[in-house]
Amino acid sequence: MSSPVRYPSASLKPHREESLQSGYLWIFSGALQQPPHWIEPGGLVDVKSSTGKFVARGYYNPHTDIAIRILTNDIEEAIDREFLRRRIRSAIELRQIFDADRTNTYRLIHSEGDGLPGLVV
Repeated sequence: MSSPVRYPSASLKPHREESLQSGYLWIFSGALQQPPHWIEPGGLVDVKSSTGKFVARGYYNPHTDIAIRILTNDIEEAIDREFLRRRIRSAIELRQIFDADRTNTYRLIHSEGDGLPGLVV
């Protein structure tokens, strides 16, 4: 087994990881112990509990109340082209159920619902 991919980290205030463990995909700026000013907007970040345990991985935006949008809670899952391909392929496969005779519009990718928070196509 290969070692997990590592990204810069941001720590949560005590007990703020509980919602993430239930599947919530947003971290608001107020849940962070300290804003990770060293991370560029859109940069990937590992989210850690107040005790230093890995909780999730996502991308950081210092300009909104939603500071981090979660992409995975698997410490070994790299966020790379293959990750994006898998998520996009899965979203497209889900939409194959639409009957083209009954609809002419739908979202190909719908943000958190397809595991790509913030992206709507």
